[in-house]
Amino acid sequence: MLRLCAQRSIVRTLVRGFAKDIKFGPDGRAAMLQGVDVLADAVAVTMGPKGRNVVIEQAWGSPKITKDGVTVAKAIDFKDKYKNL
Repeated sequence: MLRLCAQRSIVRTLVRGFAKDIKFGPDGRAAMLQGVDVLADAVAVTMGPKGRNVVIEQAWGSPKITKDGVTVAKAIDFKDKYKNL
């Protein structure tokens, strides 16, 4: 009986999720805007008939050289999760 109660408490503990981190107002908006600005600056150089190449450093293999804005946008990843939105 004691073993059954212990197993139920372990299962309940494992099912619990993590707390959500929520930002409202100017703080959340400023963090998202910083991420959008960096992304727009990186993608903007690839656009148009005189678009320039961008070198993307990869964790494995050689660096990737591209003029594709979508590839550049997908390669950008910030440590701050609000900038990644």
